[in-house]
Amino acid sequence: MILNNVKRLLQIKVNDYSKDELLSLVIELVIAKVKALCNIDKGNIKVLEEYDFQLLIAQIAADVYISYEPNHTVVSDAVTDEEIKPGGPIKSVTIGDYKVEYSTENKTTTYTTTSLSDSITFHLDKYDEELVNYRHVRFY
Repeated sequence: MILNNVKRLLQIKVNDYSKDELLSLVIELVIAKVKALCNIDKGNIKVLEEYDFQLLIAQIAADVYISYEPNHTVVSDAVTDEEIKPGGPIKSVTIGDYKVEYSTENKTTTYTTTSLSDSITFHLDKYDEELVNYRHVRFY
């Protein structure tokens, strides 16, 4: 089910099995990381069967697959100070050590990596707000 949703998100035909092995590995790794992050254990394993949760896993797995390129290195388009137009739209604000990033014209930041682990960590941070809904508190 999740594999077919990942294929649809990546616009891969469902009957194309050439990438199934890697996609299945990515899905398994994402599920394992999300289970650890959200404290999902045998007592609350039913959350994995929820359709919304499976769609979220598929979306994360598709993003991880896109950013994982085993034959490339990490690419980040650094923006120089000359390219920043003062008064342009603010892209992000970080309060600790105060940092402001501005949107620039014709510049996109891409993230590609040769490490599945790095890609999963990067994308789990991106989906943190949505994963909060599935977190469980453990009492010892």
